[in-house]
Amino acid sequence: MKTKKIINNILIIAGEIALIPAEAFLTTPYKGSQIFSGLVKDWRKAFDDYKYNASTVNNSLEKLHQKGMIRFSYRGNDRTFRFTKKGIKKWQELMRVGEFEAMQIKRPEKWDGKWRIIIFDIPDRKKKARDALRGRLKMLGFFQMQKSIFIHPYASLEQIEAVREFYSIKRHVKIIVTDFLEDGDKLKKYFDI
Repeated sequence: MKTKKIINNILIIAGEIALIPAEAFLTTPYKGSQIFSGLVKDWRKAFDDYKYNASTVNNSLEKLHQKGMIRFSYRGNDRTFRFTKKGIKKWQELMRVGEFEAMQIKRPEKWDGKWRIIIFDIPDRKKKARDALRGRLKMLGFFQMQKSIFIHPYASLEQIEAVREFYSIKRHVKIIVTDFLEDGDKLKKYFDI
């Protein structure tokens, strides 16, 4: 598991180091590699800030190459790499996960008086997604009213939509926005409104 995490981190860092859209490496492979070489003369050094030694970086890049996520190009003694379509897809997925993990619900200066309620009925075959959804909603500060009913006064619909999409369970999760909620006063106390 640790090795997989390191490889994913190396992939993320490689994407960040590139500084230019990964698609450029696909459309103009040789030119993309030249641009990359120009940006980072010795790309191994770019990983130093992340506390990965040369051996770890090389091994991880070799594994990414074996998995078809990057391609190496050689010019003399210089070796550069570029993303493949598969690598771009994986990099985008990892970036999306990172953004998702960093998601927070900010408390506005003034509450709009509406409750955001999430109700779900997720089948057992998607138990992992269901458990992950519960955990994520709790981490985001939702109040769990029942096993599959969560409430929050501030969450934006975009955030809730992102959670549904991330776990691929949109059809099993419903959103209700209402200004009346029985026991609303207790929840106001809970959320310090």
